[in-house]
Amino acid sequence: MQPSILASFIYIIAFLSLAGGIYAFRKTKHEIYGAIWVPLCFIAVMCYQTMVAGLLDIAKIPINLWSIGIMDLIPAIYVWRRIIKGRDRQRYIYEKKDLFMLITLILVMTVFAFRRYGTELLINYNAVDGASHLLAALGVINGQGIDAMYYSSLHNALLIEVFAPFASAGVYYKIYVLGDILHLFLAGLMFWGVIRRYTTDRFMTASGIIVTMLYLLGYPAN
Repeated sequence: MQPSILASFIYIIAFLSLAGGIYAFRKTKHEIYGAIWVPLCFIAVMCYQTMVAGLLDIAKIPINLWSIGIMDLIPAIYVWRRIIKGRDRQRYIYEKKDLFMLITLILVMTVFAFRRYGTELLINYNAVDGASHLLAALGVINGQGIDAMYYSSLHNALLIEVFAPFASAGVYYKIYVLGDILHLFLAGLMFWGVIRRYTTDRFMTASGIIVTMLYLLGYPAN
């Protein structure tokens, strides 16, 4: 792998453009809750990238920031063209409880990250799975291809490649740890999105936030 700032920049722009396009694209005439769709859009892009990586591997095309980024840009351009041409975006509802939930989640995740990995993002897992996942990600980077169950290894590899121009190979594990933290944060948002419909009053809202935190703190950290 040859780290490239340009490749990292294009990939980030492509990823955010596609996620933003999915978020802005009109899905229904009715207003829907934005807090639910934010994590869904990121998950949708990651699932799309996983499918694309499989097709690229079959076609013997190298899998890296360039190929995945370009494949993200194609649907992103199409989606934004429809949004701009139609001048019709999805309308969302945002409530205070979603903001409170987000702030609580950020605080809990920050405390968890510092206590588990420290300020230097050191590897600290309860099992050996972390090492296996890191090696799988490095395998994707070095081989420019995928193997077996590759969802996790693909996205860990892409994240490492994004930050590679700004870090030496000896600290790639820190980027992997950061990716783990971000994925856990995304899991928390997804969990809240699932139970949000039941938070109909203050008691249920508080209970929902507590249950979400318990879900996160039950993370095996492996």
